[in-house]
Amino acid sequence: MAAKGDFKHNHYVPEWYQRRFMLAGQGRYWYLDLNPEQVVQNGHRFTRRALLPWGPASCFAEDDLYTTKWGTEENVDIEKFFLGRVDTEGKSAVEFFSDFQFDDPCQEPAFHGLMNYMSVQK
Repeated sequence: MAAKGDFKHNHYVPEWYQRRFMLAGQGRYWYLDLNPEQVVQNGHRFTRRALLPWGPASCFAEDDLYTTKWGTEENVDIEKFFLGRVDTEGKSAVEFFSDFQFDDPCQEPAFHGLMNYMSVQK
């Protein structure tokens, strides 16, 4: 797994969004791995468990999901400069509208952030 901050471990469901579905005090989901890893250890071959207790950092993510590659060159700018911003603005917009007050003057930026986030999720 890539280290946090290097933009190579990418979530297709953001961690903040996953946490919105957790109960108070819950930190993990039961996650079904459809392709559990085959491991050889001390000459014995076995398949890891398919049902795992994972937190949002490990769920709905892949390494290099948004990394572009040209030969040996790798570029993480899509995540670093585009999707990271979309997720940040989307989180703020979802939080704003989850406690919506009709007369709040900040609704226009939140609306635009939410629409941008939803359109990218399509």
